[in-house]
Amino acid sequence: MNDEPGGAYRKHGHPAETIGLAAVLALGLEAVLPSAGAPGWVLPASEIIASSGAAIVTWGFTGRRLFPAYMAALGGFLGGWTAWAGSSGLWHWSTFSALLMGMAALVPAGVAAWHRRNPAPAPEPLMLQAVPEVLQLAPEPDENEVQRKLFAEMFADFGITAGKHPLTDEDVPVDVYELTEERWGRQVRVRLPKGGKVTIEDFRARARNFEVCLEAQEGAVMFEFGATSSELVMKVRERDGLAATARLTPELRSRTVTEDLIIGIQEDGSYLKLPIREVHVMIVGTTGAGKSNLLNVIIAQLAHCVDTVIWAIDMKGGRAIAPWFQAWEEGRVQAPPIDWIATTRSEAEMMMNAVVTATETRMRSKVGRSKITPTAGRPQIILLCDEMADLFGDAKGVRSEIGEDAKSQQWFIRRGGDVTQKGRSEAVTTVWASQRGTTSMGASTDMKANIAVRIALRPGQLSELNWIVPDLPSLAGRQLAFLANTPGVGMMGRGPKASQPTKFLWHDHVDGVCGADEDHPACPPECPVYQTEIETAPVRPRLDQLTAEALGTDYSQRWVRAQRDGILNVPVMALSAGSARHGYSESARFEEVLQGSGFADPDKDEHPAKIRMRDLLAAHQDGISVVKLIRVLAEEGIGVDRGTVHRWLREDREGGLVHHPRYRCWKTGPGPNIDDEEE
Repeated sequence: MNDEPGGAYRKHGHPAETIGLAAVLALGLEAVLPSAGAPGWVLPASEIIASSGAAIVTWGFTGRRLFPAYMAALGGFLGGWTAWAGSSGLWHWSTFSALLMGMAALVPAGVAAWHRRNPAPAPEPLMLQAVPEVLQLAPEPDENEVQRKLFAEMFADFGITAGKHPLTDEDVPVDVYELTEERWGRQVRVRLPKGGKVTIEDFRARARNFEVCLEAQEGAVMFEFGATSSELVMKVRERDGLAATARLTPELRSRTVTEDLIIGIQEDGSYLKLPIREVHVMIVGTTGAGKSNLLNVIIAQLAHCVDTVIWAIDMKGGRAIAPWFQAWEEGRVQAPPIDWIATTRSEAEMMMNAVVTATETRMRSKVGRSKITPTAGRPQIILLCDEMADLFGDAKGVRSEIGEDAKSQQWFIRRGGDVTQKGRSEAVTTVWASQRGTTSMGASTDMKANIAVRIALRPGQLSELNWIVPDLPSLAGRQLAFLANTPGVGMMGRGPKASQPTKFLWHDHVDGVCGADEDHPACPPECPVYQTEIETAPVRPRLDQLTAEALGTDYSQRWVRAQRDGILNVPVMALSAGSARHGYSESARFEEVLQGSGFADPDKDEHPAKIRMRDLLAAHQDGISVVKLIRVLAEEGIGVDRGTVHRWLREDREGGLVHHPRYRCWKTGPGPNIDDEEE
């Protein structure tokens, strides 16, 4: 049956309704005629029975209920009125008034019922001929909308709703307003009710139930805040978005440490960037988690920066850091990417003292007003420390282990605390690596409080991941199942925020090729570490004179000690050949090394500004003017007058070291010269 306007009619619908209407009208006329010889109840009963029968017949033929119901109501009214008129008198004013009032109400209702039973056809749309397919075809269902509705229903099944509807008292689903497909699965955005009765914790508490409903793996459903606390993001990991391993391919260009370093690819395909300009970093990961690879990635990125000096402590005997010196030891490059290496406790003591001294020296100089901005002339010092537990863990370093004269663990912890507390504004930052973030293997609580960026690789315990994301323990717990068994994958936290699960870039030695055996201990040319060492040598800066002089022989004699202790095979002649390219302060220290080794003339003593002038000439292959030379020397704190610069240039020109091809242009090496003139 069909009660809707314009519905289908059964066969004989119109005749049946017409007969029914005629029968009711006949009963109405008979009601006003005098009845003779029949009991008073016969006529009313006949009217009611006849109208009811006609209504049933009409409904049976037409399949509609509205007009038959009206017929039955009309017959009932006439029957009741006839019975009343028979007892009160037909023409009594009350009887006649009741008939008029009843008919005044029933006649319009009958007209409306008649029109509803046979409505007029709707006018033809004006656009029907133009775009019939738009008006005649039903739109395809929105699959995204269907999926959002299913998620809202799933939430409601576990008691998460927006409340009750005020009229129907039914549960109102939460607003699932967006669903997107990502490389790792689906991401659902939910707007929480304004009343505050539903929070993100309600969703997190039912994450395991949702995993069962979605047939997902354990730990696959995650919840985190959206743009505000009234929005949340549900992530359903359905695919491994971190399966592929990407190589680090840094751009071969002069970069600055003020740019964030790309170190990994997050689950959504975006790059994870590490800020290191004014922050301290700590990396935590168990054995085999990928710490050494991540350190190599960071070193490779820093080596491309023209304003960083890298110092490294490697308490594994140099296993992780020493390969970065291979090309330098072979004489293929003029400077290594790492400016100082410590593999013993005594050398690490000197380096920690040097870091603190550099911080205090720069602080007293008041250069840079509120903070120092790194430049090639005054680079940022970045200290890397691998396996810091040997120096900073409070469970190691008893006197019987380290010797009577060695510095204790507490000494190193205090030094580390000084650096992390004061070094940031003086362009001195640190990167620490440990197997765990506890005080027994990491550092003191005060020291870690100043470490803003934290990275966890395959965390062994929930507490370690909670340290990365301290205010989201539920999030950390859900991630632990996924991260614990996935090498090379981790998370980075800075303050209260954490990155997505990230696959860190690969930049490590080639397994089975690099250092394969005693006969082949070196890295081949295809090793990424070896290639980076060669690529970055031309852009490596050297420590500024102010800091280098404050450090004294602890710094200037570092290569002598490395060669003496068998840590490196320091190429003395290579240092001499490369001194002119890497800054006046480093050249002066190279001279000290050469003199101590018996390879240099002890009477040779050139002005630092003259050596730096040669550096600038070598760096500007297209030539440089005297005005620019004077300006750069003055900016670096070793300025000299114009006449002195011209005298040095003429001396070097006579020796064939430089030439003067045109006005305001001096170039390195021999070549044609114009007439001598001062600019």
